[in-house]
Amino acid sequence: MRLFVNALASVMILAIGGFTFFVFGQKPEIPKEPDRDGDGAALVRTVEVEQFDGQFEINLDGEASSYRVLTIGTEVEGRIIKKSEKARSGQFVSEGDLLFQIEDISYRLEVDRIQAQLAQTDEEIRALNVDMDNQATLISLAEEDLELKRRNLQRVERLRQREATTDTDLDNERAKELASRNQLRVLQNELRSMTQQKQTKLASREVIAATLKQAELDVERCRIVAPITGRIVDEIVEEGDHVQVGTDLVHISDGSRMIIRCELEAAQLAWIWEQQTAGVAQAAPSDELTAIDPIRLKPVPCEIVYEFGGVETIWSGMLDRFEGAGLTKETRTFPCRVLVSDPEQTRVESSQGAKLNFRIPTLLSGMYVTVRIPISITSSLMSVPIEAVRPGGKLWVSRDGQLQILPVTVARTIADRAIIRDLTSNLSVGDRIVVSPLAAVADSMPIREEQAAESASLDSESLAPSSDENSL
Repeated sequence: MRLFVNALASVMILAIGGFTFFVFGQKPEIPKEPDRDGDGAALVRTVEVEQFDGQFEINLDGEASSYRVLTIGTEVEGRIIKKSEKARSGQFVSEGDLLFQIEDISYRLEVDRIQAQLAQTDEEIRALNVDMDNQATLISLAEEDLELKRRNLQRVERLRQREATTDTDLDNERAKELASRNQLRVLQNELRSMTQQKQTKLASREVIAATLKQAELDVERCRIVAPITGRIVDEIVEEGDHVQVGTDLVHISDGSRMIIRCELEAAQLAWIWEQQTAGVAQAAPSDELTAIDPIRLKPVPCEIVYEFGGVETIWSGMLDRFEGAGLTKETRTFPCRVLVSDPEQTRVESSQGAKLNFRIPTLLSGMYVTVRIPISITSSLMSVPIEAVRPGGKLWVSRDGQLQILPVTVARTIADRAIIRDLTSNLSVGDRIVVSPLAAVADSMPIREEQAAESASLDSESLAPSSDENSL
């Protein structure tokens, strides 16, 4: 039994080996070379290199986000006594709408206290004004008294010169004049002191007035309103919470503008820079801005597309700026931002006749969209069928009955066409390139074009005599 099993296994192994050899061991079929003429020239099919004058689009994946998100915080301390329903997450608010009300009793009392202090200071200033007026009157009387004393002293001096009076009388008059002058000086000093006191009171009043403005501002800050028109992103506090200065209350997203975050590859950015160099881009910055930032991205018009249910909703945007200091290390791409100035202005397109029973009202944060950047290059770009580009980026060009292998740069592919950027000027519009396959290719090998061969055969048939002519 064991011998029978071994024999059966050997036969099965041989059968499997024979079947495998029969299926996979056949000699591969060698591609047949195209028909050759008497000179050994291969018959090939060629097409003409065309000038590419059209436009194409650069498509980028992007994500919509708010142009800015404001954090609304408290500027005073207190307890929240009212929270508006508009302060709830997802609600749309307009500029000036009430969001929160903080208890303001203590702040109003502080305003009353400072107002009373300010009124007291005003009364003190008015009292100083009265005292200064009275002092000025006393100074005027003292000046008249001093003038009388001086005249009397002059008379006594003249009498003393004529020896009509004594030295004692002269000294008495001098003492009276000195006392009157001293009294005037005292009154003047008191007036200057009152003037200085008034200036001090006025400065103190300015301080109190500024304190009053601060207190009134604190009362106003107890009423927290929306600074912009937008949508509430999230809510942090509730009615009854006690908040400190600087506590975050809510975040508001500015919906008047939106930005699209996307990234440009180096080749895509090169197309944009080339277009701008050619003068196609609009709204170019001034030379002063370019001198300040030499790699500043000039605004480029583009489209933002959101596809839903086979229908495309399109917004107009502007490729506005780079983000960051350069390339992203992880992806080696240029992060950039597209600005949508009017997120509510849309148009709808459908290539397959699809229709929606509603319209997307606005560009929403978090939407994954496609950014289309139209490119129009006026430089020499050529178009060839995509099958004409051989591995390694080479073209087989037919020139003077010979095949020449030219390296080319494929800028991009559009549908079934390859856009060629010839940097070496070896290829030009009107050249004929080989599109048919060849088993073996060598530079300067003889070829004959299929169109030329067909026309030659037609010419020979037209020149050959007909059977009727031969019969004649």
